[in-house]
Amino acid sequence: MEAFSGKSPEELEKVIGEAETLRAELETMKATLAEKEKLLEDAARQSTDKETLLTKNLNEEKAAVTRLLLDAGLTAELSKANVKPSLIGAAKALIKEKGVLAVEGEGEIRTAVARVTRDGVERKQNLPDWVKEFLASDEGKEFIAAKENAGGGAGEHRASAQGDGTSGMAVEEFWGLPAKERAAFIAHGGTLNQD
Repeated sequence: MEAFSGKSPEELEKVIGEAETLRAELETMKATLAEKEKLLEDAARQSTDKETLLTKNLNEEKAAVTRLLLDAGLTAELSKANVKPSLIGAAKALIKEKGVLAVEGEGEIRTAVARVTRDGVERKQNLPDWVKEFLASDEGKEFIAAKENAGGGAGEHRASAQGDGTSGMAVEEFWGLPAKERAAFIAHGGTLNQD
């Protein structure tokens, strides 16, 4: 009352008008703030959904790369070791069962490894060593193609790289082929040449 005492009715009306204007501006700002908060919540929810989707896609891609790297590595190692082409799939399945195969590495460099438990101790081996160890075992020897013999059907015949339509191929060239052509090359007795 003291603030308004001594004021003329016009001055009081002016103060009341300013107060009403301020109240209207405050209500507008409250509505704008509520709208902005809702937009912010929506954006945060969309961002979380997008992050979840991207994480899922990334994990799926990592799993696919791991499968491809392990499969390609096993196929290459088994081919180098002269495993019968018709038994490569079975050999890969058995090798995977015997050890936990994984891909390790940082950045662009990835390596296939096997984690094997022996005598209660887990040990890590690179994939080529693990495949060689498996193929040296009694179980693994069954997958290796017999050397060619001149004797009357002794052993199993392996296609020669010379003269019968099969050939050797550099490892890099082999991995540059589409999957179907690689499979056909191996199925027809093709061999990989080491540089």
